[in-house]
Amino acid sequence: MTDVRSERDAEHSVVLHLEEATARVGVVLLFIALLTPAITVLTKDALLAWLTATSPCVECLAVYEPGAWISIRWTAGLLIATLLSTPLVAFNIHAFVRPALLPKEAIRFRFGLMCFVTVVVGVSLYTGTTLAPIIFRFAVSSAESASLVQALDAAALARLTLSAMWILSLTVGTVSLTLAAGVVGRLHEGTASSWRWRVHVPITLVIISTTWMATTGVRWPMAIVVFGVLECGLLPFVRRSPTVCEEVMDQMGARRRLMVVDCSCEGALIQPDVAAPRPFLHHRSTALCASLKERESVVERAKDLRVTDVIVAGCTSAPCPDGFRSALQSVGCSLRGLDVRRSEFVRTVTNARAAREQRDVLLHGLIDPWSEAKAASRLDEALTALPSSIRIVDRPLTMGVNEIARPWDANGSSIQTNPLRS
Repeated sequence: MTDVRSERDAEHSVVLHLEEATARVGVVLLFIALLTPAITVLTKDALLAWLTATSPCVECLAVYEPGAWISIRWTAGLLIATLLSTPLVAFNIHAFVRPALLPKEAIRFRFGLMCFVTVVVGVSLYTGTTLAPIIFRFAVSSAESASLVQALDAAALARLTLSAMWILSLTVGTVSLTLAAGVVGRLHEGTASSWRWRVHVPITLVIISTTWMATTGVRWPMAIVVFGVLECGLLPFVRRSPTVCEEVMDQMGARRRLMVVDCSCEGALIQPDVAAPRPFLHHRSTALCASLKERESVVERAKDLRVTDVIVAGCTSAPCPDGFRSALQSVGCSLRGLDVRRSEFVRTVTNARAAREQRDVLLHGLIDPWSEAKAASRLDEALTALPSSIRIVDRPLTMGVNEIARPWDANGSSIQTNPLRS
């Protein structure tokens, strides 16, 4: 189920995808490159004020290398420009991946991206203004208790503070994203390993590579600590079972998960008043063959609940586009039709109860995934459970509201039903 296709998907070569990604990255880098010099020139006094507020010993501040001070100014300008460009980065990331996402996936991705950016910016500001002074104050008090002479390198102090802002913001942001993904059900024992390789490992490598000089001597212990913290956010979900619908065993012993889509065929059919019986998962639709949004909703639900069979209760499924069938096949799901229209179109008077009883009788007569003997037994149970006022008819030309048609083999449909007569 990793290669999920959508009806919106268009065939593009890898080169075209790389060109689009390169163009979007270029726009972001150009924005940062133009913003960094302006911020560097304008933030000299602000950087000095920030160092004064951060340092626990202002009179101990010193600059030993003018080149290092210039480097810190540019680094601070680059970091501020990067933080200011986060809305542009988020927009380009969302625009690049949106065509490959289903509707609810797009909503979850957009929400997760916004939360991640907000947490990263918030933790960076908190670290630079509150947490770093507390840490440096503790370090100075430790040096004073040991009677050491203090001389703080302003450039090193700024470098350490900026590195701490970067490391903590990415780490806390990733942990928050992991927890959010777990809460909405996207993390379980089947996806925990892929999340670890796709998120935790890349974030750890990014932190190591971008703080290589500032964390000399402690980079590998830091990497272990960062990865361990990220794993702590994943621990509550590694043993959680995925959410699936009720399963049945077919004739070959395979597990099958069935979903019935009650489609009203643009108002031509009345929706049943009650959901489909167990073990069928139930889904309602107005015009499945005409609405891309409704078809994407079916595909997404089939993907999330690992459905293996989608059964359209309205028609034979033939009016549905081929792209819909391909999308379902990409998530390991087949498409069939129950063809309720065949009986409902000859009913002179109908209501939601009659539509529900007719649908349930046809569902109980399904041979696949059940065997013929099991389908016959299920059908007998369903017919016996009907009220005594209901009359069972075979291949009717007309029906009333208190008549139910026995299942038949629907022409053009992949549904098989049991045609036994009582």
